[in-house]
Amino acid sequence: MWPVFVSLVVLCWTGVVQSSSDCPWNQFHLGRINNKIILLLENMGGYLPVQCMEKQTLHFFPENIFTDAEEDSIPLLVLQTGQLFINVFGGNMSSLSWNTEKVQLLRNHVFRQTTQLQQCVNQDGVTDTVTTVPALASFSDQLTALHTQEECSWELIRSEFQYAFKQLKAYLDKRGRPHSK
Repeated sequence: MWPVFVSLVVLCWTGVVQSSSDCPWNQFHLGRINNKIILLLENMGGYLPVQCMEKQTLHFFPENIFTDAEEDSIPLLVLQTGQLFINVFGGNMSSLSWNTEKVQLLRNHVFRQTTQLQQCVNQDGVTDTVTTVPALASFSDQLTALHTQEECSWELIRSEFQYAFKQLKAYLDKRGRPHSK
């Protein structure tokens, strides 16, 4: 009887102390969906026009935000990056020349990703997912400023998010945990 009791206690305890980084979504789906997001960002509008490339000197998204972060904070960083994406790309974009079907599919993938990450982060008892992590707050401010600028703003914003999701991919690839391509 004693070994059964100890086994049950250990099993229950490991379920309680699991962090969001151990969430099955993070281990098996995060990389696969992230790869789809990157492909859609690359293909929904074609190449960055030359006049826009000249305006893009540096990326706003914090470099190495994922690789420099603690493992347990990665799901929250990815969640908040997705929430920023949804805030920016959530409005009417009918005036853009992007492929509307790909834009909608992209929105759906990011929404799915953030919904699942929200559940993983909630496992950790994190209740404040609205207050932006300081490193992402500056990125959000720069996106807002960029959004109100000239004709290239949408292309530059798309490029910024492409850079952000590629950083996540690099982190996931380096981490070496299983994630489907």
